[in-house]
Amino acid sequence: MQICRICRTEKPLGEFYFRKEGTPRRHCKSCQIERQRYRKNGVCNARYDEILVQQSGACAVCCCTLNSSRYSKLAVDHDHRTGKVRGLLCTNCNTALGLMKDSPRRLRAAAAYLEKHSSKEIVSSGE
Repeated sequence: MQICRICRTEKPLGEFYFRKEGTPRRHCKSCQIERQRYRKNGVCNARYDEILVQQSGACAVCCCTLNSSRYSKLAVDHDHRTGKVRGLLCTNCNTALGLMKDSPRRLRAAAAYLEKHSSKEIVSSGE
């Protein structure tokens, strides 16, 4: 057991990240995640949870909910020019927007291309 330096809660060592030399860090995983999210996007856990409730716990684009061990949190999506938070996205949607350079024109062109070259609606089991 160890006490987190930030939240001052005693937690099992499994709740802490470990340094390369094998010693646990001084703050727990949840506090570390919040610190990184706040530094990057200015979003604390309370604001993240508020947005998540507004989106009914789902991705703002595809409406999927995360249920895998690899991706357990939605990414905070933001406008790269203004820094304004737009919503929470799954990894696939967040990556797709980034690869399309956040351009509505590119996204519309990609959708038109898919519609032009699709003989029927294709629905995968992942959607």
